[in-house]
Amino acid sequence: MDVWTEGRVEPTMSVEQMLLRYLGAFGPATVMDFQAWSGLTKCRPYFDNLADHLIEYRSEQGQILYDRTDAFAPDMTDVPVRFLYDYDNVLLAYRTAPGSSPRATSKCNAH
Repeated sequence: MDVWTEGRVEPTMSVEQMLLRYLGAFGPATVMDFQAWSGLTKCRPYFDNLADHLIEYRSEQGQILYDRTDAFAPDMTDVPVRFLYDYDNVLLAYRTAPGSSPRATSKCNAH
């Protein structure tokens, strides 16, 4: 990237700020989801630093999901089916796409 920008690019936001923006767009999500999206590793401490700004949920699989305390949380018990394009943020922003099966996120050929 330094070659493209003809110099070093300094980050303009902290990981915590980026995490809050990510959850604002894609929350609730797991630590692993954020890591898969951001390309960062060992991010649990950032979630811990933001404990006062995050709410925790538990998925049906027992995973801890985080969201912003100011996020709107609809009732997740009656969610309609959605058909997504191959290149969709719902498939790209999570380690495992929420509410989908491995078959739903794998390559398929329609006939």
